[in-house]
Amino acid sequence: MILHTINKTSSHESLNQQLSDTVDACDSVILIENGAYQAQQLTSTPVNHWSQTAKNIYVLERDALARGVSMSIDKINYIDYTKFVELSLLHDKVISWY
Repeated sequence: MILHTINKTSSHESLNQQLSDTVDACDSVILIENGAYQAQQLTSTPVNHWSQTAKNIYVLERDALARGVSMSIDKINYIDYTKFVELSLLHDKVISWY
């Protein structure tokens, strides 16, 4: 069980493809920094996109608010830094995608 963090927008196609190739059905993804913008596109992603495989998708609430990202997108859990730390401890390892 891996916790993936991604801080890039969906325009970083190779990075998102690498994440899609790596993520497993028991993994979680946290969108941080500019990665929060990706939350807006998750409702219309192709079948092979990482968001179709990941068990849970989170967005750092402060990062979403700072970037004007909606806080009511389906399939997204909005979390604070305390929850981020908890998730980091609950998963076997954390992989950062930069």
